[in-house]
Amino acid sequence: MEKVPVGGSGVAVRVRGVYATAITKALLDWGFIISQPSRVIAERFGVEENSLPAKVTVKDVEESRNRLLVVGEARFFEGVFDRLKSILSMSFYSTSTLQLHSTITVRVSGSRSGVCMGSFQGQIVHVETQSCTSDKIVKAAVVHAPPFNFQVPVVREGFSILKDTLVLNSWKHVSISRHIRGGNRIELLSELAGIALREGFGVRWRSNAGIVPEELLRRELEEALEEAKKLKNIVPDREGLVLSGGEIIGTITLSRADKLLLDEMRGAVVPTIPNHHALKVIGNFGGSIVEFAEHLVRRGISRDTVGRLTLEYVYLKIAESGRVMIRQFYPEGNFVDVGPFRIKRHDSELTVMELERTIRSRGYYDGLGVEKSPGDVAFTLVFPERWVTVHMYASASGEPKGVYVNVNSPPEPLGENAIGFLDLHIDVVKRPGGPPEIVDRERLESAFARGLLGERLYSKSLEVALSLQKELATLTSPRDHLDAKRITELITSNPTLM
Repeated sequence: MEKVPVGGSGVAVRVRGVYATAITKALLDWGFIISQPSRVIAERFGVEENSLPAKVTVKDVEESRNRLLVVGEARFFEGVFDRLKSILSMSFYSTSTLQLHSTITVRVSGSRSGVCMGSFQGQIVHVETQSCTSDKIVKAAVVHAPPFNFQVPVVREGFSILKDTLVLNSWKHVSISRHIRGGNRIELLSELAGIALREGFGVRWRSNAGIVPEELLRRELEEALEEAKKLKNIVPDREGLVLSGGEIIGTITLSRADKLLLDEMRGAVVPTIPNHHALKVIGNFGGSIVEFAEHLVRRGISRDTVGRLTLEYVYLKIAESGRVMIRQFYPEGNFVDVGPFRIKRHDSELTVMELERTIRSRGYYDGLGVEKSPGDVAFTLVFPERWVTVHMYASASGEPKGVYVNVNSPPEPLGENAIGFLDLHIDVVKRPGGPPEIVDRERLESAFARGLLGERLYSKSLEVALSLQKELATLTSPRDHLDAKRITELITSNPTLM
């Protein structure tokens, strides 16, 4: 497949969301064209408002604004996604294995728990079909192409044709993007959809259709209908074929380190405090604080001072709530919420937050291999400026059971009673009387091998784990394993952990 060079080469990219200013600056520096810029972006960068159809869209994910979503036709997608990865080198990456709106051939394997299953090039897919007959080869359109491997793609028997302004489908369904407004335009799109219906096809009008000239709408509809008539006559005889192309969906789960980089990029355009993006994504609470803080910067107060004090204030509000959850994002795209924790102590200078929770269930502590019992207590040390989180475990009677140190990106607030970080899989554990051990290194290496994180983040993870292993070796007595003050000193005095 033809690929556009890594440089911009005039490719039109639409940018939306909380990261728009920083991402727009990067894209313009690389030579991309900004498609359909918002009024604010047009003013900040002096670019003309236009109705160019976007080849690639970059925006934050509505359900998790710590993520960037990148969507585009394959030959344009990689030029944008790879460029973003090159600067956001301390984050997680994931892309869909199938292309959304593409048409492929699938082998049906039968029904399982009421869901029709099939396979495409060795990958399991859910098949929407009226006849789930084993070993049947079907022509199918990809209607759900998740970027994460733990989610299963969904295909629908039939086919679809992707264009800049529309997706033509064989199941005669008509819809219009919710981003398209204006009675006259919707009336026009409904009229054009009638042409598709009379030919026996349906159409979904994409957001590009809301602003492009009518001439382009009619031309793309005509082209799609011609392609659809040819595709309709294809009778597949084997599984694994790609009959028409679609879009790749990619995500970048941002670390706080990379958000700070985006802060700097935005700061080259408008006054921006450190942690601007980390705080803006947590809703009205964070957004209002950031707006006030940046008002102070515009009045001449140091951006670094204001940025640090703002973050201290947000952590203070979390501490005042008395309880906090920890959300751990994994390279594979899933996350786990741990807690709630009771907040024992909060250092106003962002050195450490001491947490505690009582264990309710039986089992074994991951990595330590030590029995877990109801009534045990977990003491947790969160370091806002460090690449580690420490868990110290004790029995109900106060006997130490071990230390488990999580290697993770520096934490950041996720709300008034939540913090989060990227969990890098690799950890360091120490049992009383035993040597410190690195655990789950193979999970980190597997994620790196699959491209879920880059060389820089992989190297940082190993560096932190090896340094931790040396530090924990100094815990010699059983009581050392519950000494929060000593462990805090070990962590905060080690520059490798920053």
